[in-house]
Amino acid sequence: MMFLAVIFLFTPMITAQSSVEDRSCKHVTNNQNITVVAPTGQKGEKGDPGPSGYCGTKGDMRPSCPPVVVFSAARTLALDAPDGNKVVTYDNVYVNVGGAYNKSSGKFVAPVAGIYSFTFNGMTRSITSASYWIALIQNDLPRATLWEDNGATGSVLASSNTVILQLAVGDEVFVELRQGKFLNSNFNRHVTYSGFLIHAD
Repeated sequence: MMFLAVIFLFTPMITAQSSVEDRSCKHVTNNQNITVVAPTGQKGEKGDPGPSGYCGTKGDMRPSCPPVVVFSAARTLALDAPDGNKVVTYDNVYVNVGGAYNKSSGKFVAPVAGIYSFTFNGMTRSITSASYWIALIQNDLPRATLWEDNGATGSVLASSNTVILQLAVGDEVFVELRQGKFLNSNFNRHVTYSGFLIHAD
């Protein structure tokens, strides 16, 4: 005897409901998923602020720009010192950034502590046995000197010197003509004095 088996397959029933409240939207429901399509609602009220975040670690302080100190000046007149040592002044100032050079006194006064470079020079007259002797002075201490003597030649002799000094605030640096000597210069500005800050402490 043969038996015939009949298998019934059942599929989920899908139901759909349509909303008639607004033709622009449709609400479809089945036993697998829910999809809602609707226009955007009104904007809600602003919520309360959230809690503050954690404080970060303090960063390194940005270094400030180093100061700029530089001057350059020339003398347009000859100078002699018959009665004693004399500070050389320079009447033609080319540059004086930082205002550390005093034209009236001829002295440079350090506005900041640090390492400075100074250059100075001198020249003799064009007569026999002409000589000059000048020194670069830091406060009361000679740091470098220049000396020339043309002897019987009558030639004009000139020389220069450069010195690097460690200065404190308020230190004075100037050129001094020694007693009994003569420093030659004129409108051609043969005699000059200059300096600048290399590194601030």
